Amino acid sequence: MAASSITCPICDRENARDARRCRSCGADFEDVDLAAQLGRPLGGAGGGGDDEDINLLGDRFLGVRWLGLEVGGDLRTLALIGGLCFAVAAILPVNLDFEGVKAMWSVVGKGPTFALLLPVVCAALGIALATPLGRLLPAPAIAGALVAGGAAVLLFGVTPLGSSCALPERTPWLLWLGFPLAAAGVVVRAMRPRDSYVRWVVVGGAVLVLVGMALPHTDARPSLPGEYMLYMHDANLLDKSLAGASLDGFEHDVMVRFLSMWHLLGVALIVTAAALTIPTPTGPWDRFGLVLRPIGFVLVFYIPLTFAFYTVNIMGWRGADYVVWQDHYRDWDKFTNALFAGRARTLAVALPAAVWMAAGLAGLWASAVVPRLPTPPRAAPPPPPR
Repeated sequence: MAASSITCPICDRENARDARRCRSCGADFEDVDLAAQLGRPLGGAGGGGDDEDINLLGDRFLGVRWLGLEVGGDLRTLALIGGLCFAVAAILPVNLDFEGVKAMWSVVGKGPTFALLLPVVCAALGIALATPLGRLLPAPAIAGALVAGGAAVLLFGVTPLGSSCALPERTPWLLWLGFPLAAAGVVVRAMRPRDSYVRWVVVGGAVLVLVGMALPHTDARPSLPGEYMLYMHDANLLDKSLAGASLDGFEHDVMVRFLSMWHLLGVALIVTAAALTIPTPTGPWDRFGLVLRPIGFVLVFYIPLTFAFYTVNIMGWRGADYVVWQDHYRDWDKFTNALFAGRARTLAVALPAAVWMAAGLAGLWASAVVPRLPTPPRAAPPPPPR
């Protein structure tokens, strides 16, 4: 069992095991000399001594360290950042009737109440995890809380508001579970390249996404942004999969074409990530890591980037004086303003949720799974020359 604290080599004061600097003298524990004294060799996957794998690309990803996942310190930091983001998203105004924006608290009880209150709950959760009381929780509990909060927002707090901003009204369960799962696997693979088990996490996430894209829907319209319904005939969206609708979108207006390209790009990225994680590097240099790291960055943020793309897609949109939407005639300017406000709010909600889910899954792997994995046998050293 690893020690829960470390002693500063400079001033002999006790610090948290995952501390970056001494809380007393400010010594940098990530300095080469100090890290060696503390058993944290730079580039080590876990910073635990001579038996750790060496990773020349570094043991951190997006500012999160492997040690911070093991102990939970970096997870608490992400909890605080996400909680503040949720707090901002929770107070953003909403437009549920295409007539004008209203304060969130003024429409609670008149619309999807649970979806509107979820960001408030997650804001309180994130801030609570970052308090001194959060330090009493073990790392797996913090990671599990982030996964639960992020998954709850993505799966139950986004699509109930889809009808108010022409976004999907049916939750794409397989996609929104697959992308964070694969992203978490790539994060672990980037920090711990010789982990021969985490490859199946990435492959599992890719399988979920592929099945979700290929699974046919009797009516695909509730699973797609409103641009598809406005520019493609309804008959073209019946008995279609999301992949089929995206492929057909290439033949339609530019408002649909670029959305289709983005959907298919996500499939290509996650398949590429799964293929690159299959080989396990045998030395300190991870040649596929240089490609996996940027792919992992996109996968972590793929869901919020999708909503960002949906938001940008309707900026400056000029089509007509009115539009028929949900069997009602809507003024074009009011309609597009409602779409922009609703999609921007969805982006603000989905961003911390996606990061929480990916980071929490990676934290669960580092703190709960890796300690229980069998240690792979190491090759015997070559015999000395005669």
